[in-house]
Amino acid sequence: MNYDVAIFGAGPGGYVAAMRSAQLGLKTVLIEKEFVGGTCLNVGCIPTKSFAAVAERFAELKYFDEFGIEGANAANALVNMAKVVERKNKIVAGLRSGIQGLLKARKIDYVQGTAKLLPNKEIAVSGANAQNLTAENIIIATGSTWRPLPNLVPDGKFILTSDHMLDLAELPKKLLIVGGGVIGCEFASIMNAFGVDVTIVEFAEQILPMEDAAVARSLTAIFKKRGVKLLTKTSVQSVSKGKATLSTGEEIEADKILVSVGRKPFTDGTGIDALGVGTKNGFILTDEYMKTNVPGLYAIGDVALPSNGAPKPMLAHVASHEGLLAVANIKAEKEGRQLTKMDYSVVPRPIFTSPEIGCVGLTEKQIKESGMQYKAGRFAYGALSKAICDGSTEGLVQVYVGEGDKMLGAVCFGSHATDICSEITVAMKNGLTAAQVFETIHAHPTYSEAVMETLEDAHGMAIHKLSR
Repeated sequence: MNYDVAIFGAGPGGYVAAMRSAQLGLKTVLIEKEFVGGTCLNVGCIPTKSFAAVAERFAELKYFDEFGIEGANAANALVNMAKVVERKNKIVAGLRSGIQGLLKARKIDYVQGTAKLLPNKEIAVSGANAQNLTAENIIIATGSTWRPLPNLVPDGKFILTSDHMLDLAELPKKLLIVGGGVIGCEFASIMNAFGVDVTIVEFAEQILPMEDAAVARSLTAIFKKRGVKLLTKTSVQSVSKGKATLSTGEEIEADKILVSVGRKPFTDGTGIDALGVGTKNGFILTDEYMKTNVPGLYAIGDVALPSNGAPKPMLAHVASHEGLLAVANIKAEKEGRQLTKMDYSVVPRPIFTSPEIGCVGLTEKQIKESGMQYKAGRFAYGALSKAICDGSTEGLVQVYVGEGDKMLGAVCFGSHATDICSEITVAMKNGLTAAQVFETIHAHPTYSEAVMETLEDAHGMAIHKLSR
């Protein structure tokens, strides 16, 4: 059968692209070797957020007395991991079913199997539904997989990936996390709330090495306050059952070791090598329209890398946006219209630790290295009425404002930070100035007022803060 668009992989890039393709009237087939939703829905964003929701509620128990709630004995509360995992599985299954329903309703052909590129726009699907297809345009959205360390190969028992962590039968007493990036810090936050003794080992100078130093400092202070041990500029040299030897010579006891040192693109079996598809370090190279060097072949999501060197975070919402753009360009090219370029300059970067973190745009270090002139506005949650009412005063918003009152980047740290960062993202994407945002009436009392006050502070005009 011949299709207008064939998509390899039904993750947040692939299935979103398929739905938009169908909406645009293109005959579409979506090919997936495992489950719809990809890593994000099945073993990534959604499962970890279900764990984080449990951790947040469990941590709140200790504040019941302060809020005047009596009779709840927080000291005797326990986390039943089996029920936590069961709830996670129900959430995943429900969302997966919802996506499958939408694919069916939009008359998208869904094929379970592994897709391989052949010459002349032919596709071989192997598995129970083995068949050959053809498509005028093909989008590779096969995602990424774990990047193991040579001396820390996951075995699912002692050395784990986050996939294994999501199916823990019981909580470990001591957890060593190798890698203090987003995934490592999220699991540290969750497991610490559950009462696990957590140690993070990070090779870089700070945890969250790709983010602003202000974020790392704030989270480091909170982690230390809560008993999470942080060892930066350190690596794991070797492991034996029950312990790990570090580059410092120190030995750390652990019941489990979580390895979270990044991910690599997954292209196994796709057939890209035989067709001469351009790659770099395993990633498929794409231009600003999501096209590869092979006519009619596109790549999106974690498997794709901009050939122009543009920095690109490996995030689900980036994959979804790239999928929408690729399909829009396929339709535009078919109709002889102008194509749209992908822009990575304004991408929100959420981190679901407790408190949450939301970042967008440039970090302060990047701004300084660029030589741009800027001023920073800051506002602490401790002066925010809603945060005080909620008992969530750990946090701050920090925005960097450059020439022409243009917002260059922002850091949001605290309760609802991933949500309030969205206001700054929309403003930056649409070229609004700091003044245009803070002159907009913000509802009171809300967390979004922190954005208004921060931008006022950049102008030296914050109301609830003595500005510089």
